Amino acid sequence: MPSHTVRVYTHSFPEKNSWFISAGRKQIPGCSGGPYADWYNWEKTECKLPKGSYTVTCCDKKYQEGWSEGYISIAGKKYCDTFVFDAKKECHTTAITLAPPPTPKPTPNPKPKVINKLTPCGRTGNQGPKQANCDAAYGRGKVQVVGGYQLLAVPKTGTYHFNLVGARGGNHGYGKGGFGARAKKKAFLKKGDKLVVVIGQKGWDHPSNSDWGGGGGGATFFVSDGEIWGQCFAHRLAGEIVSSCRRWCWHE
Repeated sequence: MPSHTVRVYTHSFPEKNSWFISAGRKQIPGCSGGPYADWYNWEKTECKLPKGSYTVTCCDKKYQEGWSEGYISIAGKKYCDTFVFDAKKECHTTAITLAPPPTPKPTPNPKPKVINKLTPCGRTGNQGPKQANCDAAYGRGKVQVVGGYQLLAVPKTGTYHFNLVGARGGNHGYGKGGFGARAKKKAFLKKGDKLVVVIGQKGWDHPSNSDWGGGGGGATFFVSDGEIWGQCFAHRLAGEIVSSCRRWCWHE
C-alpha cells in the first residue's frame, strides 16, 4: 500500500525533543523518536503512514519550552513547528488527515543513445567504399575500411540496439524503386568486440521505360563475434554466403 514517509528536522537543542504518532488511542509502532544529538540535521525514521487520520505529538519533557524551530515533515507539510519557546507544556498534539500519496508515474525507458550512424560513405554501384570515402563521411580513422567492409570496435560493454535499413531499388524511367526493408536487433556486446558492417548501396537507376528495370538495392548487415569474427570476415571476402558466419548476420 502506498504510504507517506515521516522525517524529522532537529534544528537547535534537539536533546530535549521527542515525538510519537498515534492512530486513535494507539501509538503506531516505529513512529516515535528522540531525543537527538545532532543539531540542524534530518533524522531518518522507519515511520510510514498510509492514508487515514492520525495525531502527531511533539514533546519537551525536559524544559517544557517546546521545540527550538525543529519540526516533523509529512507529505510536504510541517508539524510541531508552532510548538516553540515558552510553550509552558510538556507536549503538543496536532490532528492530521492524510490523503493517499500520488501514484508515481512509471519511468519511461530512455531512448538508446545513437553512438554510430553508418552510411555507404557516399558510394553507389556494386563496389563498397574505400577508406578515404569513410574518412570524409565520418572523420579520419572513425572506422577501418577493408574491401568495402566497415570495421569498428565496441567502445564499452553493454546492450546495443541496431537499426538496419537496406538500400532502395533503382528507378525504372518514371517508376520509383522500392524502399529497402528494415530490421532491428538488440545484442549484448563486450568492449573490444569487433563489428563488420556492410551498408547497402542504392540500385542503379534505369533512365527509360525499356524492357528491363533498375538495379536492386544492396543489403545491409553486420557480423559480430569476439572469437569468430575474423573467420567470418574472411569467408565473406572469399565470396561465401552470409549464413556461413553463423551469428548475428542481418540483411535486408
